[in-house]
Amino acid sequence: MTKMTPGLRAGIATLGLVVIGLPALAQNALSKADAEPYLGTWTLSADFNGNPINMTLEIALIEDEVKAAMRAIISPQPQLIDEVAKAEMGIDLAWEADLGGNAMRVHIKAVLEDDKLIGTFGDESGFFTAEFTGEREAEAADIVLAAAAAAAEKDSAPQTSRRFGGTTVASYKFGDAEVSVAFGKLELESVDHRAFVDTAAGSVYSFPGSRCFKLQTEAELHFGDTVVAAHNFGPDYPGTYSLWLKKSKDGWSLVFNEEADVWGTMHNPGADVGEVALEIASLDQAANELTFEVVAGASGGRIKVAWGETEWSAPFRIQ
Repeated sequence: MTKMTPGLRAGIATLGLVVIGLPALAQNALSKADAEPYLGTWTLSADFNGNPINMTLEIALIEDEVKAAMRAIISPQPQLIDEVAKAEMGIDLAWEADLGGNAMRVHIKAVLEDDKLIGTFGDESGFFTAEFTGEREAEAADIVLAAAAAAAEKDSAPQTSRRFGGTTVASYKFGDAEVSVAFGKLELESVDHRAFVDTAAGSVYSFPGSRCFKLQTEAELHFGDTVVAAHNFGPDYPGTYSLWLKKSKDGWSLVFNEEADVWGTMHNPGADVGEVALEIASLDQAANELTFEVVAGASGGRIKVAWGETEWSAPFRIQ
């Protein structure tokens, strides 16, 4: 179960990265003997704010050394765990995770209980954390070798710097009222676009590459009969929502949701407050990255989304 921080009504919260019911203890490198009970492939099942997620963890002996790797929907490429440590009770695995272009130091802290792994998964900054239960799989996933090969290839390539939580903000001021949309970097040649193309009719687009799209508005917005209120969190704070793209039989719609600080894989339909069909147009020049725009219109404004050769948009009135 994921707990909430006071400032995030429905965000991914922090538990301090301490395994529930276990003491925070000194650590050292995990020996082969200590690693023996943990060797193998594990499916870790967690719940992020009501959204189930499965992760694959593998711990193996490679050339007489204990190695581990991790794979999850928010980090689909196997990632090598660089710190495999022993605690007085259990293990602590840590690595620099690449979550859609954002670097985070992530920990798995766990103990064995009735041949199951019980523990927590989360990052050091406290952006997200959740409890999990791990089941041992009968067959190896072989992700340690794949992750080691990928890490070696990365080390030999030129390095570029990245900033956690990097977003672009598109905004427009309608008189004294500002309307803005914050969005992460999602590219055409990526797992994010493949997930977009594969979205089934009736489903919301789930993307691993960034936090969800986030709308803030200082005015009440009317998208036809759909009303998006300002100040839904308080009288002195803009209306704040996540935006989700939902596939329909004939196109796409824009969904407004009151859980505004979650990852792009964590849509909670129970927090949806409205939905509007999107108009569609073709672009003269393909957009290699997904972009949002907030622009003025004849009777108010318009939110535009562009990706590939297509633009979707929804007009609104200011109230």
